[in-house]
Amino acid sequence: MTISFDQLITFITISLSVLAAIGSAVAFFANRPNQKADALKTMSETIDHLSNRVAELETERGKDHQSIVKLESKNQKLEHLLTLCVIGLNELSAQLDNAGIKPTWIPTAELKQWTSQISK
Repeated sequence: MTISFDQLITFITISLSVLAAIGSAVAFFANRPNQKADALKTMSETIDHLSNRVAELETERGKDHQSIVKLESKNQKLEHLLTLCVIGLNELSAQLDNAGIKPTWIPTAELKQWTSQISK
């Protein structure tokens, strides 16, 4: 699967938005206040980490690339991360569907497209 850097950044941005929505849903459905706080804290830390990583990659992209091999390695790692995100979103979507919850914040059409790209 070959993904351009711009597609990669767009997908990560959408994934971060979905993760934020998932965090909000987890906090909303949690019964205890400390569970809500823990869920939001964990989601916030994850989003911060991924946002920082995207910013680092954008900074690296703007610089002269001294080693294409390193960048390709990082792209492969990001493609793997994105694959895991799509798999996780599919699983979350299936579990929510089984529970009778139809979230509007999961981009179903895009998710099907991403899933088909991953399976190639």
